[in-house]
Amino acid sequence: MLNKKKILPLFIFVLALVATSSGTIEPPEPWWRGNEGTTFQEWSFSTPDDTPEPDPTVDNPYGQPLLKVDYHPDTPWINDEIPGALGVWALSGEIDIVIPNRPEPNPYKEIWITLRWKATIDEQGGELPYDQFLPDEPLIAITPFDYMDMSLDYEEVDAQLWHKSVYVATIWPNPPKEWITIKGNILVDSLLIETYCVPEPATIAILTIGGLWAIRRRKFKS
Repeated sequence: MLNKKKILPLFIFVLALVATSSGTIEPPEPWWRGNEGTTFQEWSFSTPDDTPEPDPTVDNPYGQPLLKVDYHPDTPWINDEIPGALGVWALSGEIDIVIPNRPEPNPYKEIWITLRWKATIDEQGGELPYDQFLPDEPLIAITPFDYMDMSLDYEEVDAQLWHKSVYVATIWPNPPKEWITIKGNILVDSLLIETYCVPEPATIAILTIGGLWAIRRRKFKS
């Protein structure tokens, strides 16, 4: 495991309650998705593998993302007891994810984390055995960084009380990889992590000028 030299745990509270029947991840899309310097990795946890590879939708040119589920031995992966999900992990530990990323020391990075989860105490009535040592809300940490700002930017709760939460974090400066930790007395159904290494302002200006020049050339040719 890595040396967690800087982890800032943040309690994230539910901000909205919206009725929906969707069981899939359909978060607001960041405008930079698919651009240079971005990564995309998603896990659906459809098998009991506690070190699963990302779903085939993975798009990370900087390396293979790694994920490890630290679960309670009495409540491992569940696939036939939880309505509204095909396979979930009942956490009494944590999920650790390492995302390899762009090595250039850009000024800062955006990280979007979309989590589909359900509390196991209030919403499940304590039906599942687990050690009650964490709150019923997700607790998310990212390392390494010098400074971080995180917010819950989107929240849905469907008819079966599955939360779809989108957390947006900005960290300064841009590290070459991130260690993301998710904790809580929660059931985890799916996880989507996207990152964007924001380039220097001068680089953005050069890219913009290049785009305008391409448009200008197309106009002259038409």
